[in-house]
Amino acid sequence: MAKETKAVVFGRLLIASAGALHLTQKALGERIGVSQRTIARWAYGGWYPPSSQRYAIVYALRDLPRPQLEAIAASLGLDPGSIPVASAAIRVVDPAATREALEAAMFRASSQLEASARKVKEAFLPLLARVAALGLDAHQAHAILSAR
Repeated sequence: MAKETKAVVFGRLLIASAGALHLTQKALGERIGVSQRTIARWAYGGWYPPSSQRYAIVYALRDLPRPQLEAIAASLGLDPGSIPVASAAIRVVDPAATREALEAAMFRASSQLEASARKVKEAFLPLLARVAALGLDAHQAHAILSAR
């Protein structure tokens, strides 16, 4: 008898877990942040989840009874003992919240870059005006600035 691969073992557990929670592949994918097609590939043992998505899977299935949740965690190579006793208290970042936080951080960084660009522009405009008034080309201006 051939030994089952970890992808097949995980797939069987994933199908059973989704069924226990009355989740379609699409609904489970939305909880995890992956497509229905990815869920199908995992479910039928064609793919094994990358490490970056394993905690999101456990988080998405947090409403399972403790033994099932531990089995899923173990099949993903995670230490079942590291999962808090109250499954709702699993400290995993919600993919949707992570995306919102990332978008907010990107917006703040973009705003700071725009402010910095304005300051640079404000500092260089007078210098560029002087270069133009002196009738210097870019190479001559660079040579003067580099000599300092």
